[in-house]
Amino acid sequence: MHASARSHRAALVPVRPLDLEHGSWSAAFQVLVGGVMQGTLGIAQHHLSAGRIGRRTLLAHLRAA
Repeated sequence: MHASARSHRAALVPVRPLDLEHGSWSAAFQVLVGGVMQGTLGIAQHHLSAGRIGRRTLLAHLRAA
């Protein structure tokens, strides 16, 4: 192996695996934010919906699925 190939390969290896000293906190925060966003979107969708659908419409949707 050439010296240049060895130095190039060594440059690709990170000093620390993934620098995730705070990785678990980051993941927990992202899960929290994602959950809050899903709840917010669900509430907004509920308030923006047209109301209750009729029985025929519901049965037509269930048959089409």
